[in-house]
Amino acid sequence: MGGLFLGMEPVRSVIVGLDISTRLIAMVTISSKDGSIVRFDEYAIPDLKHLDRNKAERCRAVADTGFQTEMSGVVAAYVEQPMGRQVKGVAEVERVVGAVIAAIPRETCISLISPSEWKKIVGLKGNAQKDDIREFADALYPVLQNSSQDLHDAAMIARACYIEGMSQ
Repeated sequence: MGGLFLGMEPVRSVIVGLDISTRLIAMVTISSKDGSIVRFDEYAIPDLKHLDRNKAERCRAVADTGFQTEMSGVVAAYVEQPMGRQVKGVAEVERVVGAVIAAIPRETCISLISPSEWKKIVGLKGNAQKDDIREFADALYPVLQNSSQDLHDAAMIARACYIEGMSQ
C-alpha cells in the first residue's frame, strides 16, 4: 500500500482497472470525466506458502490487502480475465480474481476483459508485448514511469473501461 494519490474526485466519478495475480492486486483509478489518473497502487496478497493446500485461505487473504477501501465511489471496474497455457496457474489466478470481484461493492459495474481485448480498445495490437504496453502507457500517463508492469497494465485496463464508457 501507500500508492500515489493525485487528486480529489467527487463521489461516483472514477473508473478502476485491475490487474490481478496470486501475489498482488495492481489497481489504477482514473477520472470518468477526462481519463486522467487519480490514484494508483499495488496491494500485496499475504504470502500463504504455508497454506498452499488450503486454497480457500489464499482467496480469503484478499480481504487482508485493504484494496476494498479504495473502491468507494467507483462507478465501473474492468478486471483482466486470467489467461494462459498453464491450466493450474490460470485456475489459481481465477480464484483470486473471484475473491477480488466478491469484495467490490455491488453498486460498481464490473466486467472481465481479455488482455487482447483491452489492448485493442486502447489502440495497441491485440498481441502487444510488455515493452509496447509500457511505452504506450508512459506516453499517455508519464506519472507511471518507473512503476511496475502490473500498474502499466492496470492503467491500460482502466483506460479501456473509460473508452468503452465514452462510446456508450
